[in-house]
Amino acid sequence: MSRTLLPFHSDDISNLARSLKGQLANCESQPSHVELLNMLVRANGYRNFQHYRAQLAARDLLGR
Repeated sequence: MSRTLLPFHSDDISNLARSLKGQLANCESQPSHVELLNMLVRANGYRNFQHYRAQLAARDLLGR
C-alpha cells in the first residue's frame, strides 16, 4: 500500500512546540505514531488526524 503525502504547515512553530510539549507531558507512556499524528494536528487547530485529512481533501476538491 502506498502512502499518501500530506503537506503540514504551522504558522507559529513556537505555539506548536508548546502544545506538543503539553500533550506529551500528559502521556503515561510513549505515544504511538497515530497518537503523535493526532497531537501534531491538534497543535495546529484540528480535532484529530481524520479531520485534518478531510480538510485537505475538501481543499483539493475546491481547487485551493
